[in-house]
Amino acid sequence: MLKTSFKTQLEFDLYKVEQKIRMEKGYLTVSERNQLKPMLEKNYKPTIIKEPEVNPYIKSIITNYQELRKPCVKVEEKEDVSIILKELKETCLVKGGLGLSANQIGYGKRISYLRIPIYNEKTKKIEMQEHYLINAKIVNKSRPIKYKDESCISFPGIKVDTLRYVFIVVIAENEKRKTNTIMMQDLKAIVAQHEIQHQQGITLLESKWKAK
Repeated sequence: MLKTSFKTQLEFDLYKVEQKIRMEKGYLTVSERNQLKPMLEKNYKPTIIKEPEVNPYIKSIITNYQELRKPCVKVEEKEDVSIILKELKETCLVKGGLGLSANQIGYGKRISYLRIPIYNEKTKKIEMQEHYLINAKIVNKSRPIKYKDESCISFPGIKVDTLRYVFIVVIAENEKRKTNTIMMQDLKAIVAQHEIQHQQGITLLESKWKAK
């Protein structure tokens, strides 16, 4: 049987010429000859199946513990990190999770991306709130809690009870490289602590809850 679908028009045109030559030399069966005849007509339109486009911004997740334990370096004042920001967001959207840091996709830079579900009182809907944290530092924290079953995309299948704080104050640059002081609480604070620790080379395994 002859092929019936092709990736491009060019692939079809070349295939058609090849099969025409094979037919003239008597290499095709009767059924193949009957299948080829319509293909040789001027108005024949082949089935073109396009392969799905590969998103170049989606990166593999680093799972090597030793790599993740290396402290990240500061992003310099005029350093262009726009590609890293794009890759963090696109990878996080595809891989899932509420946050992702640069060292989890192979960059030892102090950059994190947060994607937090927030309930909008006006629209009565859950909306995703984005935060980019560059060169982030926690300057205040209060109300320590035992946060149960925290997970990390770099350690699939592992859940750990961690020590986290309900309220924190973070100083960090945003995607426009403007420095802001951000007050965070509840889930946003939990996720921010997780990602900022990634910038420091600390994983959730080091944040394990220890009873006093």
